Amino acid sequence: MKTAIKIIILSLLLFSCIDNNSTGEPKFAIHFPKNEDMEIEQLRELELTDIALNPTPWISSEDIISYDFSSHNIYLKGTYKEFFPDSLSNGLPENWMTKPFVVTAFNKPCYLGYIYSSTIVKAPEGIYISDLKFFEDFPEDIIQISIAENHYPNILNNPDDRYNDLIKEALIYDNVFQSGIELIIENIEIVENSDSSDIQCTYTLINNDKDDLYVLDTDLLEKNLFHYISQGVALWSETTGPFTSIKPTDYGINTPFENWKPEWFSKIESNKSITRTILIENYPKIPDGVYYCFLDLNFNFNIAKDERYLTDERYWIGEINANPIQYNVN
Repeated sequence: MKTAIKIIILSLLLFSCIDNNSTGEPKFAIHFPKNEDMEIEQLRELELTDIALNPTPWISSEDIISYDFSSHNIYLKGTYKEFFPDSLSNGLPENWMTKPFVVTAFNKPCYLGYIYSSTIVKAPEGIYISDLKFFEDFPEDIIQISIAENHYPNILNNPDDRYNDLIKEALIYDNVFQSGIELIIENIEIVENSDSSDIQCTYTLINNDKDDLYVLDTDLLEKNLFHYISQGVALWSETTGPFTSIKPTDYGINTPFENWKPEWFSKIESNKSITRTILIENYPKIPDGVYYCFLDLNFNFNIAKDERYLTDERYWIGEINANPIQYNVN
């Protein structure tokens, strides 16, 4: 009898320890607010915990294959069309143009964002999902969560809420987490600073993912292609504001994001890295002073799903920023 009781108790203990995900409840989700009349500006005035959410998620881990934590690309099982109004040929309908959403992990709100319509003249602010990706040459199975970077001081003073530890835990729990890549600025040097300036930047790309990744290799690009698709290095100080280079207006190839070439990419094995040096021209003259240096790499290529995944390898798609470093111009 005592043995039977012990077996029952042990069974109950084991049952209570079974992974909560066996219920099928996803731990990562994106919800719309329950009150659909509230604007994003109104919700920003509230504490996240005070925003009542629609109990049915808009998107959850059940809908996705993976979430790349470096690009914040959501790789869907289907396409974005399943999550947006039926027709986007004329843009988003009015009630979707600044539609707010809240990203949750383990049923806790983590950050607030909104759907940004490309028809709005005002630049996006904060965290957003842009409909522009759906009209550009971009894979249909990806929804990208972006952050506005039009004000450089904000990057220094405000953390990027997308890199939330609780969200990371939820994605790992749901078995959809991908580490992706990391970008580090190794060195900045102004090699010419007269009427116009040229900046040389050495950077390292680290593959933190379990898969080997193919990444755009600036050593393999034709002249000016890198600067055509990426802003590259930007310098900012409190006294002078930002300095960016003048991008080429025409590269001579129609939509390079669509007409990508495999020979532009190099493979970085898992837990390995590559270091590259780029030269970017056509900055204005940069006055003496202490600057923060930013580096942005845009690898948002339209690589279709059937071309993107190889055996234990994949092409990395997205946009990534390095943590800024200080540089003294004198």
